[in-house]
Amino acid sequence: MNNWIALIDLPAGTDGVHGGKNPWHLQALRITPAGDHGHWWEANATEPDRGLTVFRDENDQVCRIVLVSSEPFESAALTYNLNARVFGSPTLWPLAHRPQSREGKSFGWVWTFDEESPFPFR
Repeated sequence: MNNWIALIDLPAGTDGVHGGKNPWHLQALRITPAGDHGHWWEANATEPDRGLTVFRDENDQVCRIVLVSSEPFESAALTYNLNARVFGSPTLWPLAHRPQSREGKSFGWVWTFDEESPFPFR
């Protein structure tokens, strides 16, 4: 089983529930290599597909994705055929855009999780 970390950066005025005029950025990174632990491994990028870039390791397994989108997270997951787990828990999304604590500021969050097949795509 592989471990992953997702990093989401949201510009001011954008959230994962409604989207927004400014694009948000998502990176999902596999933090355990295939085989031995504790070393660098090569990540080869595919051509971006409307904002999604997929990186594969030497065994052709996905080891990183980078997504730039203005859609709500659920819509983006459908558009790009992504497993919704890369976006973290939907129950936390409303906390991401509380106006009293986030108004006018860019912010982000980090989500860690274990891989479930198929991943990162549905």
